[in-house]
Amino acid sequence: MDTTVIAPETLTLNCTGRNPPDSPRPLDFIWSRGGGLLEAGTNLVLERIEVDNVTVTSQLIIPMVTPEDGGDYRCEVTNREFDDRDNGSAVATVTVLCKASLFPHPAGLLKW
Repeated sequence: MDTTVIAPETLTLNCTGRNPPDSPRPLDFIWSRGGGLLEAGTNLVLERIEVDNVTVTSQLIIPMVTPEDGGDYRCEVTNREFDDRDNGSAVATVTVLCKASLFPHPAGLLKW
């Protein structure tokens, strides 16, 4: 999935997994970008949404993206009890664009 966002908009990526109904262990969501693990912090929010008794969605939210936030994001869904990594995953390539503005508009320099 390719996603384009204009800085400083909010970026939201979703990853959904299904847990066997008889599993006492919750699903784990592992988010990474460019091979490096991502964790919640000042500019990164990870939310967990219980959709029903077997379906769970993880949201990665970056409230104000910058060009440095662009790249390949991956979400891997695991269940430690069953050691099953096939119950969900998502990959997204994110491109962050910057909105250009000049005021006053210099005549002849920009074409829209």
